[in-house]
Amino acid sequence: MKKLLILLITLTFLGAIKEKYEGTLNIRLNEPVNFSHSTSNYSDTIFYSLIYENFFYLNKKADISSNIFSQYIYEKEKRVVTLKLKPNLSFSTGAPVTTKNIKYSLRFFLNRDISAAKKLSRVIRSFRYEGDFFYIDLNYNVPDILNILTAPELVLLSLNEQAFSGQFFPSQWERNKFMILVPNLFYPGGRSYLNQIKIVFYDYYYPDLYLGDPGSVNKGYSEKNSGIYQNIYLSFPSGKTGTNTKIALYSLLKNFLLKFNFVRLNSLTSAEESPVSVGIKKFSFRKIRTILRYSQIKLYISSSLKRIEKDLLEYLKSYNINISLVFIENSKLKEFIKSNRSVKFLVSEKLFNKKDHIEDKIRSIISELSFTRFNEKYLKFLKELEEIKNINNEELLIESVSNIVTTLINDEFVLPLAHKKFSLYINNNFKDIFMDYYGRPLMQMVKTK
Repeated sequence: MKKLLILLITLTFLGAIKEKYEGTLNIRLNEPVNFSHSTSNYSDTIFYSLIYENFFYLNKKADISSNIFSQYIYEKEKRVVTLKLKPNLSFSTGAPVTTKNIKYSLRFFLNRDISAAKKLSRVIRSFRYEGDFFYIDLNYNVPDILNILTAPELVLLSLNEQAFSGQFFPSQWERNKFMILVPNLFYPGGRSYLNQIKIVFYDYYYPDLYLGDPGSVNKGYSEKNSGIYQNIYLSFPSGKTGTNTKIALYSLLKNFLLKFNFVRLNSLTSAEESPVSVGIKKFSFRKIRTILRYSQIKLYISSSLKRIEKDLLEYLKSYNINISLVFIENSKLKEFIKSNRSVKFLVSEKLFNKKDHIEDKIRSIISELSFTRFNEKYLKFLKELEEIKNINNEELLIESVSNIVTTLINDEFVLPLAHKKFSLYINNNFKDIFMDYYGRPLMQMVKTK
C-alpha cells in the first residue's frame, strides 16, 4: 500500500510539471514578398526571425548565445574563430545540418550588399571545416568578432528553399490575408510551446502581438520598447537628373508619407541623435504638378515598401500625376541597378538600432545607397567615419558628422523622406516573450497564461 501511494504521488508530480503544447499567437505584420531573407524594415525582421535561425543571439545585456554551436571560441593569438556544431541538428524537413550548410550560409551573407556583410568580409581571410568544426581565419585581431557574428542577417540556410531552420515554418499562406506558421519539431532550441502562429496582413484590431507607436495606451497589453526605428529615403542611383525634378518628386513623396503616420525627417538618421538638421527645399503643389504631370517618371521602390503601393497610386491619381511604380525585390536591388543604369529614382527604407553609433549608421547609408554614384568623395567620407570612431573628442566627432551629413544631403546623394519609431505590444495572456538586442521578440519560451 505504501509503495502504491508513493507511485501515485510520483505520477501526480510528473503530470504537474509536464509542459503543454497549446495556443495560437496572432501577430499583425506587413506581408512579406517571399521567403528570401530581408531585414530592411522592422516587420520583415520579426517575420524572418521566426522561420530562420541566427548563428548567434545577442541579448540586451550583450550576452551571446547560440542554438547551433556548442562551442564558439576566438583565439586572438591565432586570429581564428572556432565553431563546433551541436550534434543531430536538422532543418524543418528533417534534413541534417552540416558544416557545409554553415559554409553556404556564411558565404551567402558575405555576398549580400549590406553594411553588416561588408564589415565582416573586410576582416575574414578564409574559412574552412573539418567534420563538426568550422574555422574562420581573420586578417587581423578583431576582439569583438563574436559580436559582429550576431548580425541579424546572418542566418542558417539550406540549399532547399522549402527547408527552414527557425522555430517555425510556413504551412499555409493566403495572400493579402494571413499566413500560418507551425512549430519546427527539429528546431535546435527546442519545440515551441505554441501550437501555431497566425500572421495577419490586414487591420485586425485584436492581435496578440503587433507593432505600434511608442506610448500608446492599450488595456490588456504590455509595451516593450524595441529600440528600433526605420527611415525612408529617396536616392538617385544614376545621378543624371535635373535638380527641379528631384525636389519636385521629393516634395510629393514627403507630403504623401506625412499623411500616413510617418514623421518628418531632416537628417540622415533621427532628429534626437543627429547633430544637424538640414532644411531641404520643397515646392508647392502647383509647382510639383507643373514639373511632374507630364514627366513620365518611372519610380523604383524596394519590395519591402509594397504595403504603400495602393495608397500611393490613389494619391498620385488624385493629383493627376502620372508616375509608374516598379517594385524591386530587396535582395536583388543592387544587382538590378547595376544592370539597369537607367534607374534614376529609388525609394528605399533602412532599419536602425538606437544603440548603434551614428557614424556606423551613416557609413551604412553611404555604402548601401551609393550604387553607381560611388566616387572618391564618398570613399573619403567612409575613411573619415572609420577614423572618427577612435576619436574621444566629442566636439570633433559632432563637427565631422555634421559636415558629412550636410554634404550628402546638399549634394542630393540621398534625401531623407520620413521616420518611424516602434514599440512592440504583447497581449497579457501570453508570458515569457523576451526581446534581443536587435529588437526581435524571442518566442522560445512563450506560453499562454
